[in-house]
Amino acid sequence: MQRRRARGDEPAAKRQHKAEAIDIPHDVLEQVLLQLPVKSLMRFKSVCKSWRDTIASPHFERCQLQVSRARRPSMLVLPLWVMAPPFRMDRIMFFAYPGYGAAAELMHEKAWSTGIGSFGRPLHCDGLIVVAAALSSQIFVCNPATKELVALPAGSPDYCYGCHQKIGFGVDPSTLVHMSPTITQSLFQ
Repeated sequence: MQRRRARGDEPAAKRQHKAEAIDIPHDVLEQVLLQLPVKSLMRFKSVCKSWRDTIASPHFERCQLQVSRARRPSMLVLPLWVMAPPFRMDRIMFFAYPGYGAAAELMHEKAWSTGIGSFGRPLHCDGLIVVAAALSSQIFVCNPATKELVALPAGSPDYCYGCHQKIGFGVDPSTLVHMSPTITQSLFQ
């Protein structure tokens, strides 16, 4: 004779399979997700397909950007180290400074095997930050919210010895694509 299992004795996987999916209206879900920090949103993309699609949609990204602009501002600090020859840094670091006498907190640090030449002024647009190496064609884009830091493909080097790279950074409003054009010395001759 086989003993019948009580509900609590069922394997967890079987109990989860039987659980009913809660259907949250899309507009309610969107409003709740908009109140969350980006770090949580990145985790919640894996909850289910509808949440992932909502968080990844261009409409949600624009709304999230508007909500984040309305929050209390903080400052992102990119320290410039005075270096001795060969003028290469082995890492780039971003610090968050909330202001009001609080201590700065290391947000993101990325090591580069090739090293990074000293860099010029960072540029920003829609929460993304572009940093160009001062004396090479290296350009980095950082998303502080997701802590991603990527190197853009090298462009044409500026052959003006000792000149800093001249770049721009912005978003095309018709396609919502971010761009970082490089301005070469030959344009000024």
